[in-house]
Amino acid sequence: MKTIAAISTPYGIGGLSVVRVSGEDAFKISQRVFESHDGTLLEDMPGHTCKLGIVYYQNRPIDEVIASVFKSPRSYTGENIVQLSCHGSMFIAKSVLRSLLDAGAHMAGPGEFTKRAFLNGKMSLDKAESVMGLISSNYEKSRNISFSAYCGSLDGKINEIRQILIDILSNLNAEIDYSDEDIPEMSNEEIVSKMHYAKSEIKKLIDSYSVGYVVKNGLRTAIIGAPNVGKSTLMNFLSKREKSIVTDIAGTTRDAIEESIIIGDVPLVLIDTAGIRETEDKIEKIGTEKSMEIAKAADLILILLDASRETTNEEIKLINLFDKKKVIIIVNKIDMNSSYKCDFDNPVLISAKTGQGMGDLAKRISNFVDFGSCEDENLIITTERQRDVLVKSLKSLKDIENKIGAIPRDILAEIIKKPLEILSEFSGENIEKEIVDQIFSKFCVGK
Repeated sequence: MKTIAAISTPYGIGGLSVVRVSGEDAFKISQRVFESHDGTLLEDMPGHTCKLGIVYYQNRPIDEVIASVFKSPRSYTGENIVQLSCHGSMFIAKSVLRSLLDAGAHMAGPGEFTKRAFLNGKMSLDKAESVMGLISSNYEKSRNISFSAYCGSLDGKINEIRQILIDILSNLNAEIDYSDEDIPEMSNEEIVSKMHYAKSEIKKLIDSYSVGYVVKNGLRTAIIGAPNVGKSTLMNFLSKREKSIVTDIAGTTRDAIEESIIIGDVPLVLIDTAGIRETEDKIEKIGTEKSMEIAKAADLILILLDASRETTNEEIKLINLFDKKKVIIIVNKIDMNSSYKCDFDNPVLISAKTGQGMGDLAKRISNFVDFGSCEDENLIITTERQRDVLVKSLKSLKDIENKIGAIPRDILAEIIKKPLEILSEFSGENIEKEIVDQIFSKFCVGK
């Protein structure tokens, strides 16, 4: 494969920037632009060592850098790697990269370093996916789940399930191949018991996706209600910034405004929507229709009512439009009417202006995602691809279980290979190239 290079640190100004080179010719290409202070050549350096020197572009010195050498196969990608740590100016980092490209390196594509690590057997596909989770993690639970997967927790569980099926298959094959020998036969009851355990473990992983999805993507949460009930004030309070315009003029918010926040252990993509009401204003009407579309597509809906006035029939109809399981009814402006009585079950009483009741709201939102439903926080899947593999394998096991005792053992041994093959896709074995390309296209360049 061609030797690739890219800037691996974020764009912007910082203390350091890192430019990474990987491939068979990494040392040769990097040597064309780097000269160590003591004259040591990169290819002569032991792996996992560094040298201080100068990087040149078109024979002009660019910067003093530290060159770190990692030799194949003991590197992130499994290939020869050179990492040039320069001062954290994007102009300098781009100049270092340009010098490497002129010296013969090719620009790396999105996620190409991690893709090579996968293709070279340095990590499984689920571990590679966890790398993206680590990069994008922005709070403790997200980091914990991604790091557990990076350390092989998911891979270990899948291998445990596969080993159960391999044990069944090897026993069946021994019975078939050595039928003349006195080999103990695995009973149908024992096979069913083992397959039942395998299914239950797969089901737990599938169920964990409801939590993993939220951890990775955030809970899309729509704030809806009539104009002037305090949606924008609530948005600003929760996001701790003046994200939405707040006035006493109805219909101020005409378009949806998004903000990512974290409440307790729950990441939210909070969406402040236009007030919902009957109106002849063409622009406001479009905003109202868009608010309804957003609410219908949301994972969680916060419906705001106003404690300073009576609930209207229009608001009652709005509440009844949605699945109660994904709705939290919030009564705002409780500071203006502390004796307010709500006709709906279990509302949260708040004042988005003073902060009253916000702790109760945070608790209700945190309880919406049942993190306790996962027996082991180290075993949570976070991608649709992982879920699809597990769903297919579970279906295959159920089909087989229904046939145990009704088909000959040689046929049973043959069809048990199918869920094994499906489960192997979880770690990236026998997976189509197009799927691999799609996964790594979502990574940033430089990783």
